[in-house]
Amino acid sequence: MRAPELDVLCDFVIKAWNDINVETVIKSFKKCGISNSMDGMEDDMLWEDEDETEAEATSSDLEFDPYDEAAINVSQDVLEELMMSDVDDVDFEGF
Repeated sequence: MRAPELDVLCDFVIKAWNDINVETVIKSFKKCGISNSMDGMEDDMLWEDEDETEAEATSSDLEFDPYDEAAINVSQDVLEELMMSDVDDVDFEGF
């Protein structure tokens, strides 16, 4: 297995980030306390119950299936370049 070209990898990351809803990123940052306001007004977000969060979910969030290959907006060529390389000319030394 060989590493993908840097431009292919960067293109994959850019497309993946562009597919993420901006509201999801904002809510995630607030939930883990990264971007909460400094005056303490949003501190309760850290302790919200999961049931409350699920009730606020939109129908598109509930209908998304991460295993649905038809929903992936990455071309087959890009996926093959990243994941299906059978070239063994580079030794993989692990992580």
